[in-house]
Amino acid sequence: MLELKPCPFCGGGAFYDVIGNKSSHTFVGFDYKIRCAKCEAEIPKVFDITLGMNRCGELIIKNDERAQAAEMWNRREA
Repeated sequence: MLELKPCPFCGGGAFYDVIGNKSSHTFVGFDYKIRCAKCEAEIPKVFDITLGMNRCGELIIKNDERAQAAEMWNRREA
């Protein structure tokens, strides 16, 4: 799991906040932001994770921006 540092403004815990979803016949995706649970500070950028399943039943990750989102959050300064 990608660890999120505490909020640089209030020290509260951060989390991946799903703000939307999308689907097709073969893929499902989620749009999310990283947000502080205490003061609700957030990164303005919306990130995406999209995955699906192939014919053998294996999960396929089409797009995964969790590492980029965590990096942006973790390097923020108050």
